[in-house]
Amino acid sequence: MSKHHNIYKLYKWHSLVDSVYCSIVTKLSSEQFFNKGWGDRVSFEKQHSLFVEKLKQWKEARNFGKPLQGPSIAENQLQWTYDSASSYSSSSPSYILTRFNKKQPWLWNRVAEVWKLRLREACFLSPATEGLIETGSLSSFPGETRMARFLVVEPLHSSTSTLVIHLAATGDHGYNRRLFCFALPLASSGISSVILENPYYGSRKPAHQVGSKLAYVQDLLLLGFATILECISIAKYFSEGFGYRRICFTGLSQGGLHAAMAASLYPLPVATVAAFSPHSAVPVFTDGVLRQSCSWNQLAATMNEALVTESLCTIQHTEGDSHQIREYYDQASSQVGQYVDRKEQTVLSLLSNALALSDIRHFPQPANPRAAVLLAGENDKYVPKDCVDMFSRAWPQMEIRWIPSGHVTGFLFYRQHIFQAILDSLARV
Repeated sequence: MSKHHNIYKLYKWHSLVDSVYCSIVTKLSSEQFFNKGWGDRVSFEKQHSLFVEKLKQWKEARNFGKPLQGPSIAENQLQWTYDSASSYSSSSPSYILTRFNKKQPWLWNRVAEVWKLRLREACFLSPATEGLIETGSLSSFPGETRMARFLVVEPLHSSTSTLVIHLAATGDHGYNRRLFCFALPLASSGISSVILENPYYGSRKPAHQVGSKLAYVQDLLLLGFATILECISIAKYFSEGFGYRRICFTGLSQGGLHAAMAASLYPLPVATVAAFSPHSAVPVFTDGVLRQSCSWNQLAATMNEALVTESLCTIQHTEGDSHQIREYYDQASSQVGQYVDRKEQTVLSLLSNALALSDIRHFPQPANPRAAVLLAGENDKYVPKDCVDMFSRAWPQMEIRWIPSGHVTGFLFYRQHIFQAILDSLARV
């Protein structure tokens, strides 16, 4: 009896941390997610068609064994803005320089010196802009978000050709968290890293956005689309230009989902580590604790501007895929209906449809699904347990590792498990 009681208390503690943390962040913020509503319907429909067409092309290429034609970075498109090896900085404003010291990048020089590293920052035009220009919907992708930035962390005396690309979790602004928690420990093992600053965060945050709270539902899909293309572009650039042969895409929470999506579209086998990540953004905002951080009143007040209809959210799949995904959303809507009134249920249903493209099951399996690891928290209040089952159905050869933690405590106290998962996944490439 005592043993079961202690397990229950431990479960309650991890879950409580998630709930309390989310409540505190929500109360401290002056805005909620989607506080300006749904976004521009006309541009969304164009973008939705673009996303669907790209996914269809990539999935057909994967199914028929054809090479996937992904985005890339031309040498003349990339601008290096900082290099610790020469204390070089270009005239282009560097996030490193403006964020930490406007005169001298002393912090980064010191980090490079102590850890025996070379740190470099670069920027390039996000490849997402190309498709948005073609569809005439670039205006919905704010100017601040269009220039991608990344930090390269390279051990000075390493002979390995291994690279890990770190994508950001929700609210992970800048480079610091991923640099000190993951990139520096990996550098001690001779492994290089690239830390991408996601659109809508840090120096890429739109002027109208408050903190990490995306103003429009449309922003979440644009964030994902741009992040995936930027990740693939960076991987191809370092693979072809610098000889990196073993590459891992990784991230926590939202970053892990984007890493998995990028891996599924990358033309070569890569390692993938998704930590405490959902299979889709839908249950995170409709069923997890983040639900309390959404501006439901604003979404309800602007329902006539909702981005999608039932016909628009339909995506081509095999019959089995379509049946499973539709069954999942029907079940979710049924459960929602037990707790909310009809108007709220309508808003939740509209949001589920609008975010349908964020589901990993819409993407092809990666070239090497055996090199994928999903770490899941047993007591995660942000990511419902059903997400793990959905993820494993999409990638049945992926390894699932259950961690006795919640979402927040998983990051705080189980980073070594993530580090080990990265090493293990790389060993399978």
